[in-house]
Amino acid sequence: MHAKLLTLLLGGSQLAQAAVAGPRLAKRDGASPSLPHDEKATEFCTWWIDYTETLACDTILQNNQITITQFKRWNPSVKDDCKDMTVGRSYCVEAAFEPAQPEPEPSSEPKPSPTKPTNGIQTPNAIQPGMVSNCAKFHYIANSDVKCADVISYQKITLADFVKWNPTVGDDCRGMWTKVNVCVGVIGGSPAPAPTTTTTTTTTAGNGVQTPQPTQPGMVSNCNKFHWIAKGVNCDQVISYQKITRADFVKWNPTVLDDCRGMWAEVNVCVGVIGGSPAPAPTTTTTAGNGIQTPQPIQPGMVSNCKKFHWIANSNVKCADVISYQKITLADFVKWNTGVGADCSNMWSGVNQCVGV
Repeated sequence: MHAKLLTLLLGGSQLAQAAVAGPRLAKRDGASPSLPHDEKATEFCTWWIDYTETLACDTILQNNQITITQFKRWNPSVKDDCKDMTVGRSYCVEAAFEPAQPEPEPSSEPKPSPTKPTNGIQTPNAIQPGMVSNCAKFHYIANSDVKCADVISYQKITLADFVKWNPTVGDDCRGMWTKVNVCVGVIGGSPAPAPTTTTTTTTTAGNGVQTPQPTQPGMVSNCNKFHWIAKGVNCDQVISYQKITRADFVKWNPTVLDDCRGMWAEVNVCVGVIGGSPAPAPTTTTTAGNGIQTPQPIQPGMVSNCKKFHWIANSNVKCADVISYQKITLADFVKWNTGVGADCSNMWSGVNQCVGV
């Protein structure tokens, strides 16, 4: 009698769900699992699905009119987003006679206050981990396009202070997070002046040379020639264009590091110093031995017997454009300009390339 009553109840449950859900309720499998299943699945399970093909988590939940919380409770092996589900197993999707679940009790722990204790300054959420506790001024890092140089220049602070107040950004500032507030001023320190609406050039103390802002942090104080680093520009391009050595470039801009991976974009770097030999302006030179004037700058790796050149105006110019325009082959172009790489993925802009020998 009990078995018949249970069968009627189970059937009634499925009919009721079908009536409520209408066409949204997907075909389901049965009141007993026909495939291996979690031994810790709820003892109150009244309907199972056979998971025979990979389905999106939302599809499983929607098809069976359940929540992820229920699904995880009935199948302890299932994690958030239905992770750890295995094709070829059965999973519980209904527990009609499960006892009512108690409402979660409110946490007795107070929610974190946006005010740092002991300093009286309201600290916005979220913040860069490791921020000093006596911070009095904050800057929100909206997205990954915002760089340390932008913050430092806008807030008129030094890299040293910025790293001291936000130690987890690292000495090279590569650890700065996005969607957080960073510290740009502290109690007891000299508050950063309010930013002005105009950009000005400043004079480096003692050398009489106007220094454009912003600059690469750590630049030498006796710089007298600067190069603006647009997005996508690398060290080799600057060094080639300015006719300087990597050793000098690193010496004048030590924070770019020996491998130049620390060079920032959208800042000015030093490419010449007082007391040194200023880099000469680019000139037209003659490649020894062939009598052909070679325009400068050029991509390193160009053959020495080049007779025809093509100026790469910007990064929108691709190898295919040059090859098509000059009626040459990719094989020849790569052979004459070895620095561009076999697939032409390393072609520089702002230089001349060889298109005929």
